[in-house]
Amino acid sequence: MDPLEGRLIRLPQRQGAPSADAVFEDMLTGWKQQQLARNFTAGPIRGRESLVRRFVDHTGHFPWDWTVGDADEFFAHERSILNLAFATIRAYQTHLKVFCDFLTDPVYEWDRICSQGFGRSPAQIITEFNRARHAQNNEQAPTKRPFTRAELQGFFDLADLEVERVLASGRKGAVAAYRDATVFKTAYAGDYGRTRSRTCRPWTSPETDGRPSSASSASCRSDTARRSAAHHRRDVPC
Repeated sequence: MDPLEGRLIRLPQRQGAPSADAVFEDMLTGWKQQQLARNFTAGPIRGRESLVRRFVDHTGHFPWDWTVGDADEFFAHERSILNLAFATIRAYQTHLKVFCDFLTDPVYEWDRICSQGFGRSPAQIITEFNRARHAQNNEQAPTKRPFTRAELQGFFDLADLEVERVLASGRKGAVAAYRDATVFKTAYAGDYGRTRSRTCRPWTSPETDGRPSSASSASCRSDTARRSAAHHRRDVPC
């Protein structure tokens, strides 16, 4: 006779599988709290959360099932179909990378939770191989370009002629026109406008092959500019 016959045997209770939707919402809540702790404002946090939700809807996968191929497909769609700007793509990739950094950080234990509940752990899907980089220092459209040498010279000449035109007309405004012409050249000269240098040095533009340009007037002493402005002021009728 079996000695265990008629005895109640208790089997270990099997824990129910966690809800994927609930775990995903907990991830977003934890990420939001982390960003608030880092003093991020509500606007950027909402924008990042919206992007993550849109990425999940597009791929049909939760973060623990994301792959590098999902990221490539998503951003290829954003560029080819929606025609998003380069800067926008870079911002989106940065948001997803930061979210994946949060999930893969062992401190928050999301790798353990997902591994036990779903058999897979989150991974970083934005790498150096599929992340958009700066192709140039300026990501603006080609229509927003710097002035050419001829355009700069014409602009400076027009500013100088405006002073003469106002003086010849006998009307007020010559001092303001002279000031504008000087400011334009000073801004083009670079550090002279930021440091208000009082040192008189010759300035040549690399675009003129070393020859002095109209912008060389920006190297004059500030007190000389004030005396010149005062000279024009005396010539202007009251």
